[in-house]
Amino acid sequence: MADYLVECKPDLAWSAEDNAQRGEADSLVKWMYSFAGKPCLSTSVVGYCNNISHRGYVTKNLLKSHDCLKKECRFLAKVNQNYWDTMRRQEESARNRRVQAQARELMRLERDAFIRGVMAANPHVYITMIQDDGIALVIYYIYDQYVDLTAELRLIRGELQRPVRLKAVSTTQDIIDRLIRHRSGTVA
Repeated sequence: MADYLVECKPDLAWSAEDNAQRGEADSLVKWMYSFAGKPCLSTSVVGYCNNISHRGYVTKNLLKSHDCLKKECRFLAKVNQNYWDTMRRQEESARNRRVQAQARELMRLERDAFIRGVMAANPHVYITMIQDDGIALVIYYIYDQYVDLTAELRLIRGELQRPVRLKAVSTTQDIIDRLIRHRSGTVA
């Protein structure tokens, strides 16, 4: 794909008479033909197609409908540099947002694995969910017998350097038995 700027071709532009008929003789806006053969405003032109079968200016809509960028068309020449700079900035910011979201997800998974590892040392506790409520991490768990989790809670708070709350979830004895069997490897 060409990265150079192309000057507007005067032979493809509308004449001054045509602009006068539209009431825009003194305006900086020029009317041109797109390669689809339709008139288009010069402000909406973003490129020029050098393909022999359909030479002409390319608007934003034509660019999207013909997938010129996805095809990496070698005939497309960039005309409106402001449009291309804006597109490049939008792509970079979208890429940065994706990278940041992936990094946050990786940190969340590592955090959850650490918490589950600390709590797995206690055979009577099963973590059901870890949720971040904006203020503190809330660890939901079920248990088959009451145990003191103060040491585990201190370890987690010290490692993560943020408030952590434990919240016991009540459930039926049948579900607790199934979770204990699942943890021990004897799934029924």
